[in-house]
Amino acid sequence: MSSTDIYIRELLIRYFLLIIFFLALLHVFIGKNFKDIRALFFMNHLKKFSHEYDKQTEAIKASLFHDLNEIESKIVDLKNRGLIRILELGVGSGSNLKYYPQQCRLIVADPNVYFKQYFMEQKHKVE
Repeated sequence: MSSTDIYIRELLIRYFLLIIFFLALLHVFIGKNFKDIRALFFMNHLKKFSHEYDKQTEAIKASLFHDLNEIESKIVDLKNRGLIRILELGVGSGSNLKYYPQQCRLIVADPNVYFKQYFMEQKHKVE
């Protein structure tokens, strides 16, 4: 073994318990809340990113969502009223709201609870 290998081995042996203790503390204090921290970070990042993304994809989204105006519902009650029902999973910031036809009943879901406030802001802009 080289002197470098021996030195690294000695460091690992000497500080092994300290490293394990530090990792255990991280797990206790951050592990339980890591999902929330990650979701909040993702929402803030996407909120900043979405404005530029929406500008670049506006024409593409408009053409993709245009066909929704031609769809007729298979549900008799909705069809008689000229409505369609749309389910959007992972609605996020609500950037697609402006592309949905007026005659739709929209059901949205997102696993990230931190998007709710931002989504509600977008919803009020569209209404």
